[in-house]
Amino acid sequence: MTQEQKVIKAKLGLLELGKQLGNISHACRTLGYSRQSYYDYRNRAETGGEAALAEISRRKPNLANRFPAEVEEAIVTKTLEHPTWGQRRIADQLLIDNGIRVSAGGVRCVWLRRDLRRMADRLRALEALSAQACGILTEEQREALELALEEKKAHGEFESEHPGYCGAQDTFYVGTLKGVGRIYQQTFIDTYSKVGFGKLYLSKTALTAADLLNDRVVPFFDAHAIPLVRMLTDRGSEFCGREDHEYELYLSVEDIAHTRTKAYSPQTNGICERFHKTSSTSSTASPSVGSASRLSTSSRLTSTRGWTSTTRAERIRAAGASARPRCRPSLTASKWHVTRCLDSQRWRPTTKRALCQIKF
Repeated sequence: MTQEQKVIKAKLGLLELGKQLGNISHACRTLGYSRQSYYDYRNRAETGGEAALAEISRRKPNLANRFPAEVEEAIVTKTLEHPTWGQRRIADQLLIDNGIRVSAGGVRCVWLRRDLRRMADRLRALEALSAQACGILTEEQREALELALEEKKAHGEFESEHPGYCGAQDTFYVGTLKGVGRIYQQTFIDTYSKVGFGKLYLSKTALTAADLLNDRVVPFFDAHAIPLVRMLTDRGSEFCGREDHEYELYLSVEDIAHTRTKAYSPQTNGICERFHKTSSTSSTASPSVGSASRLSTSSRLTSTRGWTSTTRAERIRAAGASARPRCRPSLTASKWHVTRCLDSQRWRPTTKRALCQIKF
């Protein structure tokens, strides 16, 4: 039932209630109408039937100020020829090429009517036009469509074709442990299967970023005969650097391509960003930012291997991520090994041992 049918049904109900009660005042008070409205509805129903009870808009369009159809089509054509231009430039170019004098506001009104307000809308209309015209485009139109494709990629819009096609990695500041210091989490998530790994470190360096791949990720993919094609990271110092950068060197040795996100576009690596937000706000979150000496009993530092960003623990266990033994030496040496003191429910540093690791 449409909105117009609902309005007509309500008015017919008022007229029917007045007939049944035999008291127009009582019927209007019951349904919240005035008696004048009742008489207006009755007269309109008697004259034009139920269709006359439809809502009548009092707004009258001022068509005298609207562009002629040929001028509006010229504006749309010029807009699709140059989809990246603004309204002022379109108006000036129409005056130069076609001798049509329009204002920038007039161009804007045509864009609003034709759903061409944003550049993305104009590019979408250009794609539809090129599909109808069998792909015949000018050089400028092709460049505009390529620019739109790059913008989509910058917002994380790409298709993973198979497991190992792309792995997203990011660093997350977990918090501070009393007597230990700052804790950082290196996160890896396969963008196709959503299988993920994480380890806790006491520093945020290129060695710790490479150690996660060397100790957890690459052995897991090698065990299942799946090549890791490329890595997607942000432009942090632990992932990017000069030729002697440890992370870049490790990717070169393992023959893994490296893709960096667009500057100031964290949404490109949104799969890791979203997981970090979920883990920081969930009940199993790690230590809060600041000086913390106590953790929730549901957060445990362990030496297990992997986790997922969603409720897919069974999928990882079936793949062998949790039971995979450590097969490569660690690239880093930690200063402290954090253990849990069950009697006091506190965390304390002990002897120098392996790196801190975590599983959710």
